[in-house]
Amino acid sequence: MRTSLITSLKGNLTFKAARGFVTTDFNWTKPASWPELRHITPKGSLGLLLSDKYPAFAFSAEAEGGYKVLLNGEDFGVYTSGGQCALNIADLPSSAATLVSCPEALSVYVFTVSPVKENVEIKNFKCERSSDSGTQEQGLLWLHSAVSGLMDRISVSDDNDTKKVRNRIIEAVTCSQEEIKVKDVYGAFNECSALKYCAPLNYMEKASKNYCTFRNCSNLKRLIFRNFKPLDMINMFANMSSLETAEFENADFSVLTSAIGAFINAESLQMSRWDLSGAAQLKKVECRGTRQKPIPGFKGLKVSSSAPFKESAPQIDVSYTGMDKNAVLELFDSLPQVQSGQKINIAGTPACETLSEEDLQTAVNKGWEVLQ
Repeated sequence: MRTSLITSLKGNLTFKAARGFVTTDFNWTKPASWPELRHITPKGSLGLLLSDKYPAFAFSAEAEGGYKVLLNGEDFGVYTSGGQCALNIADLPSSAATLVSCPEALSVYVFTVSPVKENVEIKNFKCERSSDSGTQEQGLLWLHSAVSGLMDRISVSDDNDTKKVRNRIIEAVTCSQEEIKVKDVYGAFNECSALKYCAPLNYMEKASKNYCTFRNCSNLKRLIFRNFKPLDMINMFANMSSLETAEFENADFSVLTSAIGAFINAESLQMSRWDLSGAAQLKKVECRGTRQKPIPGFKGLKVSSSAPFKESAPQIDVSYTGMDKNAVLELFDSLPQVQSGQKINIAGTPACETLSEEDLQTAVNKGWEVLQ
């Protein structure tokens, strides 16, 4: 068993008995009754499969010269760049609908969001609440991007203090290219509990905030991030109970300040280790399960010996994970020297059964209190 192959939290190696390490499948199969967006969405545009599950749907988009919306390929409306398109599903013509059977019996509509001008692309797309305050449930089932260039933002969720938006039934975010190039996905898929597939995300040009990006996406099994340079990862993967792998390609954690709730209750995570030895600005990190929902597949964590760790205690929490004695000792060895008050929680890990007082002293001598 070549566990030494896993040196960082790439998670792309899953062990199966008698087969060795194999990669987890990363694909999505369109439900048979759904219309096909991938072949009809023009270059530079976005395709939306919208259902009548909820009465309202609204979004804004940006493109040089404005954008236009088409329903089944026919003109629906023209909007200024950044302007809002608001729909009342009941006002849509019944002749434009297609009946589907997944995830239940629904009428669906194919919308295209395209630039008005030729040879430009959609630069920003964000679902928004159309009116009033509170949380607006929306019926987006599928978002497909045919944008090849960099998007400033793509988001189907909004956590505005007074106008929240949720697309809890969206199943897939796909791309005509091999990846979606994006600057910002802050909270982009928060609460998308039916999401099964998200195309690889290539972060471009700047460090990113990632607050609640995939929180409560309980059906997603695999994610791929490229050129990932996070400022924060607060609740980024919280309560992703089906997540098996999160792969970071060419990642840079040098500006990461907070990973509070980064991995909480990710009980399906497989054979994963996270190397944060370059995160010299980190104040807190949580990769933890609970007694009811442990994360046995989280096997190791390293931190920077220069990190301040000045958030509320415990500043490091790996409780109810699969970290054994060797993994915890590796973590202890990587700890910075602190003055007082910093705590590290290893309760519920296999290491608790085998660590000696001498082992614990490694952390204690650096000023840390170890919680077991």
